[in-house]
Amino acid sequence: MLKKFTYFAVFLFILFISSSVFALSPSSEEIYKGIDVSNWQGHINYNEVKAERNSNCIY
Repeated sequence: MLKKFTYFAVFLFILFISSSVFALSPSSEEIYKGIDVSNWQGHINYNEVKAERNSNCIY
């Protein structure tokens, strides 16, 4: 009986851990229209980005 209880307890523990969401909420409700650039994206033609005028900021 103790063995079954142990398995059940482990199962519940794994279920609880896997169903938890570990995420942070946004710091504000503001949405910025822009592009995110990083080293991993390769060469970025900033003149083309500026000419498109579809984004307000580059971050």
